[in-house]
Amino acid sequence: MHHANHFYGHAHILAEYCGMDREHPPRINGYVQHGWNVVDGLGGGTPYVPGRPIFVYSEQTRRRAWSMGRRQATVVGASYEKYGRVICHGYRGFQWRDTDIDFLDKQLVELRKHKRVASNRLSSAIFHGIAAGCEGAVYGDPMHLDKEHRPTADRVRRNWPELHGKRLDPAVARASALSELGHGYLASPAELRAMLGWTGYYTAQSAETEAVPA
Repeated sequence: MHHANHFYGHAHILAEYCGMDREHPPRINGYVQHGWNVVDGLGGGTPYVPGRPIFVYSEQTRRRAWSMGRRQATVVGASYEKYGRVICHGYRGFQWRDTDIDFLDKQLVELRKHKRVASNRLSSAIFHGIAAGCEGAVYGDPMHLDKEHRPTADRVRRNWPELHGKRLDPAVARASALSELGHGYLASPAELRAMLGWTGYYTAQSAETEAVPA
């Protein structure tokens, strides 16, 4: 499994949601979107093996992935209904090391202390903050990442004007944020186990557990 699936504890949260071991999630058969971006949701620099499935938050992201030739994209929703939409706060881990699997829970605690979330660049934090009930804002000098593809970055303000400004229309901003996060799309635990390649592992674990004497 590519280590990007462990960023921010996503594999661990999905395993718990599917009724499996949160501490030791099985290998995911594909790539999980671990944050929002203007393209297919995969992390920058993630080596992608053509033909492998990717699992994304929303229909919008699936369409963007499709336009890039990544046709094995499936919408699973953001699994944040229980955990909340959160701001980024903590260490995501790298190469399967030092991942804080309580990353998102801790972020949600922090987010709920605030009324407003703002940045000079549209990112996952803004979408999650708005969805969690905060006022959102994106303004100021645009931030650009080192060596990023500028034409792609410039699409953000053009494609999401409703999320840029010091004072946003709350209803419009929330609708846009929920749309990008896959509101209305939430795969069930059974569906996720099948899509992520976990069905056999889950069955084996269940049988082993059930065989243990009370």
